[in-house]
Amino acid sequence: MSLSFKQLRTAISDQIDTLSGFRLIKLPPAQFGRSQQTLAHLGYSVGLETSEQLNERQRRINGGYYVQTNVTVIFGFRLRPTELYPTDYDNALDQEQEVIIKVLSSYQAVRNEVQIRFLSSQRAITESSEYMLITLNFQAFHTIT
Repeated sequence: MSLSFKQLRTAISDQIDTLSGFRLIKLPPAQFGRSQQTLAHLGYSVGLETSEQLNERQRRINGGYYVQTNVTVIFGFRLRPTELYPTDYDNALDQEQEVIIKVLSSYQAVRNEVQIRFLSSQRAITESSEYMLITLNFQAFHTIT
């Protein structure tokens, strides 16, 4: 079976939506956090940054092509001025871990169509120190038709 790029992004977004308080921001990851108006506590965005062939399996498989897609998930965590460090900093790290685990967990709707691996995370605090922006990078292996 195959899994389109749109279906992959939607499946990951649906997983994150099950976490308490998280909501999809209507901007792609590249625009997330560029201005204060785009930030929201536990607001997130999912983007498919690049896709590339997997040479050893590029031939048609079950009517499709096997590819690797690099996925970015970015979310904001509001930091309270009086609790910035270590309390809210640690709370943000806990949320980061929850998102990683959720993205890597089982996908009921597309169970056999995708394998996801965690690559890295980056954390940055905005200049105003009001938000921590956490960017998570994953690799997804799936077949497209």
